[in-house]
Amino acid sequence: MAAGKLIRRLLRRRFQLTVFSGLAGICLVAAVYMTAQVFFKLDELGTSATDNLQWTVAQLEVEQLKAIDALDRMDGDNPATIDEAHRRFNALYSRVVTLSRGRGFAEIWANNELSPNLKTIKAELTSILSVMDGPDDDLLAQRARLIDHLESLTPPIRQLSIAGVAIDAQQTNNERNALLGQLIRLTALVVLMMVGMISLLILLWRLFHLYRRRALENRKTLNRLTTILNTSQDAVLVVAPNGDIVDKNAAAIRMFGLAEATDGPPPNVRNVLFRRDDSGELAPLAGARLIQSCAQGPNRCANLMARAPNGDHFPVELSADMADRMGDEVCVSFIRDISRRVAAESEMQVARDNALAGERAKARFLAMISHEMRTPLHGILGTLDLLDETRLTKEQRRYARIMHGSGQQLLNQINDALEITQADGGTLRLRETVFNLDKLLKDLTTAERHNAEARNTTLEFLPPKQPLGHVSGDKGRVQQVLINLIANAIKFTENGTITLEATRHEGTSNDTSIVEIQVSDTGIGIGESDLPRIFDDYVRLGGEASEMVEGTGLGLGIARQLVTLMGGQIGVESVEGEGSLFWVWLPLPKAAKKPHRETVDPEKHGTARRSVLIAEDNSANRYVLAQMLEKDGHSVRAVADGAAAIAAAEIDAFDLILMDISMPGIGGLEAARRITQGTGPSCNARVLFLTAHINLETEIDAELHASGAEGILTKPLPRSELRAIVAGKQANTEPLRNPPAPDHPVLDDHVLKQLTEMIPPDRLTLTLQDFFAEADTLIAEAGDLLEQADFGTLADRLHKLAGSAAIIGATAMQSTLSRAEDACLSGRKDDIGAHLALLNDIWKVTRARLSAHHRAA
Repeated sequence: MAAGKLIRRLLRRRFQLTVFSGLAGICLVAAVYMTAQVFFKLDELGTSATDNLQWTVAQLEVEQLKAIDALDRMDGDNPATIDEAHRRFNALYSRVVTLSRGRGFAEIWANNELSPNLKTIKAELTSILSVMDGPDDDLLAQRARLIDHLESLTPPIRQLSIAGVAIDAQQTNNERNALLGQLIRLTALVVLMMVGMISLLILLWRLFHLYRRRALENRKTLNRLTTILNTSQDAVLVVAPNGDIVDKNAAAIRMFGLAEATDGPPPNVRNVLFRRDDSGELAPLAGARLIQSCAQGPNRCANLMARAPNGDHFPVELSADMADRMGDEVCVSFIRDISRRVAAESEMQVARDNALAGERAKARFLAMISHEMRTPLHGILGTLDLLDETRLTKEQRRYARIMHGSGQQLLNQINDALEITQADGGTLRLRETVFNLDKLLKDLTTAERHNAEARNTTLEFLPPKQPLGHVSGDKGRVQQVLINLIANAIKFTENGTITLEATRHEGTSNDTSIVEIQVSDTGIGIGESDLPRIFDDYVRLGGEASEMVEGTGLGLGIARQLVTLMGGQIGVESVEGEGSLFWVWLPLPKAAKKPHRETVDPEKHGTARRSVLIAEDNSANRYVLAQMLEKDGHSVRAVADGAAAIAAAEIDAFDLILMDISMPGIGGLEAARRITQGTGPSCNARVLFLTAHINLETEIDAELHASGAEGILTKPLPRSELRAIVAGKQANTEPLRNPPAPDHPVLDDHVLKQLTEMIPPDRLTLTLQDFFAEADTLIAEAGDLLEQADFGTLADRLHKLAGSAAIIGATAMQSTLSRAEDACLSGRKDDIGAHLALLNDIWKVTRARLSAHHRAA
């Protein structure tokens, strides 16, 4: 603001100076011009004494008298007298002609009443001109008549003489008045010029004092800046385009050991500043490079090194910009020693890494414990499923169902803990699909209504006026959020009402279409002090009623994490003792309905016969899956690669296709894409992927969506899960679980037991022998493949063996093989070696346990 005022003041002063200077110049030019006019007029007046009207008319009268006298004195005997008469007449006539035709007199007679007199005189003289120019005898004979004619001109000549005096006086008066006006104007102009000159002098005087004061202020400012720069701890270098240091402050002299100004050449910036090249070596910083970096404006760089007087290098931060120095462009550089800051940042980085390592260790511990707990829980729940299919008494069946419900509740809590771990680790992923949102809301209401009725609570869905229709989003995540909100409302509402509502809010485009979902209840409500932390993890509100409610306090925390992941918002409004309203805003744009794919209700048609295609390159895996399906009465066709799967799908119509992701030749992803996007009889079949790679890369999410597959199933696949999938249950599309820890149980007894029940003993023996041979061969050849850096072949071998391990139930070996495959795909040679060394030890234990288990069976 101050700079703007200063600029406007300077511009105003410059304008005033220009105006006054221009005015003075104009006045000076005008004064010179008018002075010249006065001098010309005076000169004109000086010559009018011999060339004016009065004199000319007086001479006319004199010439008349002389002509009469010459005529009177003519003597025939004396020719000279006759010549004198001719000369005097001619002089009189010439004077009359001059008065009538002269350049100076024509204007006078043109507007004067005496003009006829002059014409009369000229006419009379013209009438006797023939006599005067005739023979001398005739002239002498008519002398008396000629004299009478000349004497008759006396009155008009006298009148002209008198008029000439008056006219001459008038002209003189006019010229005097004109000269006086000129002098007055000249005087006024001079006065004006003097005023302008005085104003200009006053302005110059004020400017002189102003600039003198500013010069003193600038000198003070310069001294102050010099003091600041010389006392600054930052080095200041003024660098010329060729890199020469043309100026510096005291800090620069101390920091770089630069010599004081001498007669020698100036130091160069390349001897002071350095930067690391592509190879990591220090290279001098050229002056041209520094100037170029400032070409587009101020430049700041914090990755430079400087040389100390003792030759050591230390990190510096540079701020530079171009400036004008007495007409030459220079680069002004401020350089700060950041050695302490870099050391502090390094310490902070170490502390941060330690903290993150601790957090990761906690997360790994939680994931490991959760997985360790899930494994026996799956065994317990699977055994209870099998037990439920046997003949039980009514009381035993009730006990089994209580055990199954408690186990499922524990599994849900473990899954919640895993969700939080994945959210904190940033590994939660979305899988976008097209689904019917109205149907999802109705199905949720129907599924949860039984739980609400158990607490004498009504759960109802109020459909919107306009159907929400098909939307694009992660159906599983939306369902998970709403289940948590509805389950939370049921927990805290007894003898009340819970309402589920949904409304679409259209944005400026279809992509910004927002769906608002509300879950309101008439339960115990939430205290105002508890509202800010209601969505925190592991939060359980106080109060007698809440103490009676089971749960980990993770449900709303997971809902918040998932809503944020989907780009939405979640909130709550509540009045303690009256109820709560939870609302969710989710970006769920409208989408076109996908082609209908027939599914089967597992509860009503769980035993319906299905046609299933298995694509698996591992023969043991193909056999086990085929046995599990055929024992349930399904029609099964098994192929060994993707090309065979495509060929089979083009011939027969399959209800379900189970396909391994990694197969030789055409992989599972590509095969699935060709089948679902083709026109064969199986283009609408359900496609599910199988994998033993439990740490599958997250990039597969987009490829999975593009392939048209429904989801991914992790080996080993429990028979109950396989039955549910075949019957129509939607596959789990959540990101695959984290890999088990290295100390994962060597064998999964539940899988082995299931395998023993399904496969004849001789076939099981053959399967184990093939597995032993495959594992021994890989472990023997893995070292050579690693040494040759043939990571692609090694990854394929590891993946295949991991699939076999999954079918056998060798979980620890499967985990180690998956980790080694990950390292191969990333090209981490050291990690591959470490995993292979661990694999060798685990295989020894696994082989012994498998042999003992088979002998016992």
